[in-house]
Amino acid sequence: MKECKLSVSRSHQARSAVRICWLENFVGGLKRVLIRSLSHFGPLTGKRAEQATAAVRRILFEQGPLLRRICAAAFAMQLVPLLLPILLREFLPTLLRAPESNSPAPGTFAGGSLGASFDRSTLLWCLAGAASAIGIIRAGANYLFLKWAGQCGHRFVASFRDLAYAHLMRLPVRYVERRGGGRILLRFIGDTDALRSWLSRTGPKLFADVVAAAIICAAMLWLSIRLTLVFVVPLTAMSACVLLLSRFIRNQTRESRRLQSQLTGYVAQRLTAIRAAKSIDAHRGARHRFQELVAQVSEQNSSRDRSAALLESGGQMAVFIAFPLVLLVGFPQTWSGETSAGDFLAFVWL
Repeated sequence: MKECKLSVSRSHQARSAVRICWLENFVGGLKRVLIRSLSHFGPLTGKRAEQATAAVRRILFEQGPLLRRICAAAFAMQLVPLLLPILLREFLPTLLRAPESNSPAPGTFAGGSLGASFDRSTLLWCLAGAASAIGIIRAGANYLFLKWAGQCGHRFVASFRDLAYAHLMRLPVRYVERRGGGRILLRFIGDTDALRSWLSRTGPKLFADVVAAAIICAAMLWLSIRLTLVFVVPLTAMSACVLLLSRFIRNQTRESRRLQSQLTGYVAQRLTAIRAAKSIDAHRGARHRFQELVAQVSEQNSSRDRSAALLESGGQMAVFIAFPLVLLVGFPQTWSGETSAGDFLAFVWL
């Protein structure tokens, strides 16, 4: 009995160690994001960096149960629809079989293990019910994901803004006067919103997307290695485009944020001394400076959007280039009997 309790205690300690290790890595990455963000307010080293890290760790521990729910909902959103091509692969051979025939009709699907012992009407209702259930589960998981992500994100923003406000109150007066209140306020609002979106939505969904992509690749390799190799060239080209354009887009985003900070700081400066600003605008035409800043922000944002559109279009083009190649390679394999029609259909669906 003691040995059993000891083994249970050791397994619990091992699971706790794994969770702590994962959390430490996650906190380390978030700490770097936090320090880079707050570095716009001035240097953050030594005791302040330790305080920021401890505060972020405390926030993550508080939101731990909700983050696990978000990850579970994201996994359900991405993995449940993958059951549909598997069901089609198993059921379609019997559904497309000729009436009152024990062998598949010419040109129809061959194979299928689940549908061998059922009639077509029963399988049709089962397939329709399974498809409806998959849709309901997917919609429910999406609802829970958005609901929990919103709750977690807003709680994180509240805690993080409290941390950022305490840091703002410790800034030197000369630094605030030199930077301007508008620029600091933009960092205070924009960074918290970006971290909220990344922590509550982007992070868990990205993790679920990676796992779903790995499962899809494994399923494609299991169905047909030769068809999977067709994707090598388009995906390699797409990966090269992502590596080349992602850094360029990040630099454009930083420049856009810098210009937006200048614009916000200029407006805040004019509003602080509104009476003097009105008289200066009337005599010196300072509105031209405002229009110039607005034009710079608009031009920079348009350039960044063009780069992002080019990256997204390149990814879509790679997929649509691979699809005709799959058809050209897959149908001859199906005609020759190397690949069953059910496997080919499931592969195309994936």
